[in-house]
Amino acid sequence: MGNIELYTLAKDYEARGNIDMYLKTLQEMVARDQMFSPGQLELGQFFLRTGDIMNAKKKLIDYLNAYQTGLTIGMIEWAKQQIQEIDKKLNPQAPAPAK
Repeated sequence: MGNIELYTLAKDYEARGNIDMYLKTLQEMVARDQMFSPGQLELGQFFLRTGDIMNAKKKLIDYLNAYQTGLTIGMIEWAKQQIQEIDKKLNPQAPAPAK
């Protein structure tokens, strides 16, 4: 099964509420081909939805480093913004010292 078929299968699992198989299929897909940007983006979005910001950031960076296709090229700016938001959460500005 190729990447597109695995991606379609993963989305099918998600639509049916089988999140375990959705995640397993996505992880299998990106393990086989780390340059498949739709898989990296999908995982990044999943981790954002579930509040796992460390894995979300990693997968969004992987997405930005992957080969971009017509399926995901429009999401580049969104991914960069999400990474910035995650960085703000991970590194909040320290309050200014009292004078």
